[in-house]
Amino acid sequence: MERLNRTGISTLAVNQGWWPLLRRVDAQIAALEPRYRVVRLGAELGVLDLAVHPDDLSEEVENLVDEAQYESTRTCEICADRGRAYRQGDWLITLCTDHARARGARPARTDADISDAVPKPTDRELAFALSAGIPASAFAAQARRENEIYLQISADADEAEMASWLSTAGVARLAGLTSAEVSGLRRRGELFAGRRRTGRYAFPRWQFDMQNRPLVGLRAVLAALGDEDPISVSIMMTTPLEGLDGLAPVQWLARERRVQAVTQLMDEWQWT
Repeated sequence: MERLNRTGISTLAVNQGWWPLLRRVDAQIAALEPRYRVVRLGAELGVLDLAVHPDDLSEEVENLVDEAQYESTRTCEICADRGRAYRQGDWLITLCTDHARARGARPARTDADISDAVPKPTDRELAFALSAGIPASAFAAQARRENEIYLQISADADEAEMASWLSTAGVARLAGLTSAEVSGLRRRGELFAGRRRTGRYAFPRWQFDMQNRPLVGLRAVLAALGDEDPISVSIMMTTPLEGLDGLAPVQWLARERRVQAVTQLMDEWQWT
């Protein structure tokens, strides 16, 4: 942090939850470029915005910054727990489930959620730019570019997460089923899966109990979650919740406690 302060960049532009991430990437970059300079530090659309001076930006340093940005999309800005993108008013912010609830934020589910959060020029700024000969279309183009960058980072993060999940064949081996039976369970909503860029389905390991069977009550919980995206479902299912005595939904189900307690929380979450 001291290195960043010496550059004249305020760490207050980044919430505390990202400070451990900043310390780590700072040490990594300093090992390659001991006197590197930071020219911008903040958060943009729920992603860490860390810009290194062009003279210090080697390919290795750029890769480290990219990795830090990717990690920021899965790290709560407030507490450093696992997070995801939420809409809070007109802002996009990366939060854990608990801090999203506390702030009244809702999951950013659609491209529109993201594009609506892209900062737009004020009337005064727009009038000044037009008087200087800058076409209005330039602002729309900039917003589209920022939206595309965010969507790409988010998609890359989702793909990296699902790369560690089980394939259909992997689930079949784990549960002693055929691939056709696994596909049938998925279609009936008895197993949860996300679809990767390859078009193949991936299944998170958390939905199976110690005997490699689907968790009791899983179907009802998945139905309550509706059409949430795969990463959001995974985060919700593995995040400890006060309403479940500090247990994550998967832990609650694994102990065969009342399924309705989980479905009620998920129903409430749909309206957050």
